Amino acid sequence: MVAVDGSSAFVGGVEMSKSKPEWRDAPEWAQWLAQDKDGWYSWWNIEPVACDKAECWNQGKPMEEWEYLDVSVGALAEDWRKALEPRP
Repeated sequence: MVAVDGSSAFVGGVEMSKSKPEWRDAPEWAQWLAQDKDGWYSWWNIEPVACDKAECWNQGKPMEEWEYLDVSVGALAEDWRKALEPRP
């Protein structure tokens, strides 16, 4: 469901934005920011790897070793595999 609140749009309760999330808003544990092919931004505690089959970011380690949080949906990156950045 898409809802519009002023200048923001929400999909399933998550804010859509044309810009990527700001590092100042990142959780303390977040060390990486990545955007999936469908526009979802996620914070990651360890560097994620591109999963071409699912067209998203993932980790090749047991779930107990990594943490992520979906943040927002933004304008699509030209190449989602390059939409990964470390904490500055």
